[in-house]
Amino acid sequence: MKYHIVACIVLLGLSAAGISAASPVTQVSPLALPIVVAGDEFAPPPPDQPREVRYRPRRWGRPPDDYPQSYGRRPQSFSQLHIGIQDVDGSEHPGVVVGFRGGLAVDPNVQIGGQVEWRHRGNSDTQVLSESAGPGGTSITVQRDLARSSSDLIPVMGLIQIGGSGATAMPYFGLAGGVEILHLSAEDFTTGEQFDGNFAGFGWQGWAGVSMPLSGQARVNVEAFYNGATDLSRDVDDPTTGETLRESVDMSGAGARVGLAWGF
Repeated sequence: MKYHIVACIVLLGLSAAGISAASPVTQVSPLALPIVVAGDEFAPPPPDQPREVRYRPRRWGRPPDDYPQSYGRRPQSFSQLHIGIQDVDGSEHPGVVVGFRGGLAVDPNVQIGGQVEWRHRGNSDTQVLSESAGPGGTSITVQRDLARSSSDLIPVMGLIQIGGSGATAMPYFGLAGGVEILHLSAEDFTTGEQFDGNFAGFGWQGWAGVSMPLSGQARVNVEAFYNGATDLSRDVDDPTTGETLRESVDMSGAGARVGLAWGF
């Protein structure tokens, strides 16, 4: 009986030794880092490497890198202040032009909007009566005003402009059309006669120029233009016959402008 008990203990010891000599089976935690395979052997990460879980939320308000920039682009506004001269066909001398242009840039190279300008020209006729020497060698001139006249032209137009955007100097051109209002006034100081009248009619403009970048949002524009206003008219009553007559003025002419444009 004792021999049987000793034999069982020996068999149990051999079984335990064989199990411990076999390859160990390790249960991997689902939170552990993945095991790297190097050749035919498994290489677990170094024990001193920090193990952490990072969470980066998805930002729905920011488009991904491959999102097209042109998709859903909002039009930007543009503005321009300019000054120049315009020479009306005929005997009138050139007048000074100041204006404002603004609207929306539906595309970097296409702008639509409107513009308003003011062209002023003043003239006077004088007669020199005498000249005399003043203190310090200055010359004193005495003159008489014989007549005075002025013209004020205000075009109000819608426009389209193409080109003019880029990192370097770029050409552009534009067309505009609308209404033009003209005010003429004159006075003859010799006879006492006066003239005062308002004229209106359709007008158009075409221009071409070069736009040069000044900063990230500002540009300097230099352009030549032509203003077509062949029939600015008004109706008047003839005091003698009572007929209604039409008076018209041609204010067509070419000119040049320089302006400061910016977008936002």
